[in-house]
Amino acid sequence: ANVDMGVKLTLGQLQFVFINDFLQRALAFAKAMQVRKELLDSAKAAAMSGATASLEAMQERSASRIRLDVDISAPVVVVPISARSDHAVVVCLGQLQVKNKFERHGDVTGADGGGPVVVDKMAVELTDVTVTRSRITPATAIDLSHSNSHTILHEVTMSVGVCRSLSPWYQNLADVAVTGDIKPIQAQVCKADIDFALELLDGILKEGMPGTVNPPVTGESGASSGGADGSSASPDTGKLDSGSSDAEPPNKVKLALDFKLQEVALTVLETINDEDRPRLRVSVAGVSTQITIRPYDLSAKAALTFIAVE
Repeated sequence: ANVDMGVKLTLGQLQFVFINDFLQRALAFAKAMQVRKELLDSAKAAAMSGATASLEAMQERSASRIRLDVDISAPVVVVPISARSDHAVVVCLGQLQVKNKFERHGDVTGADGGGPVVVDKMAVELTDVTVTRSRITPATAIDLSHSNSHTILHEVTMSVGVCRSLSPWYQNLADVAVTGDIKPIQAQVCKADIDFALELLDGILKEGMPGTVNPPVTGESGASSGGADGSSASPDTGKLDSGSSDAEPPNKVKLALDFKLQEVALTVLETINDEDRPRLRVSVAGVSTQITIRPYDLSAKAALTFIAVE
């Protein structure tokens, strides 16, 4: 199938350090630079009306065809206890690959000359995702091989497939079908990890909070949120919903989800004489979830084939 646009992206690894104090300061600066609320409300109303018209127009014609070829060394996110602490959780998101292709669905064509049925099949793969508790020093930086590092979540690989129908007039295909397969997950925690998690949450919640000033809520803003604007938007939304539901058959599948998790193994470690030894092991295997959404109903099914506690 022909494409309207092709996008190819190759990106090296990025490293982010999450500091709540910096985030709060950035949010405060963004609030100071915002325009007046009246201008935002009018722009929001105009955007909503324009988006509604665009969505209605997209239903009447085939969607755009964009070919993707993305290869990203996913970022490393470092979350320290505080801005002055060298103890942190390091989340390495591994390698991200996104590719898609366009295929014809059999030899089906529209009865009114709508052309062949075309689907967009996208494959997303994320490999080697890890979570590590580490001590960051100027000498080691984010070197996870250092002796100060302790791996909590071992390498995880997951793949997601998205099949999107580009022929909305064809009723025998779901508008969007998503399938996911998560490879075996192995995690291990000890008392030091739990203590560190509690300390991390306490540090993140405390840092930056005293300097944050919440803007006062005035009566004028409360009246505008529940006044004439809110009452006029509700009937318009109802009209759009009733018109769109009448135009589509009740059995048309809007969204289909099918996710499978092969196995999860959690090991709780006990420290004896400065040595971590397994204390408890929980294994869960064969987890699957299927969800189907239609205009008038939602159906879900879940299964679990094996669970063991040792």
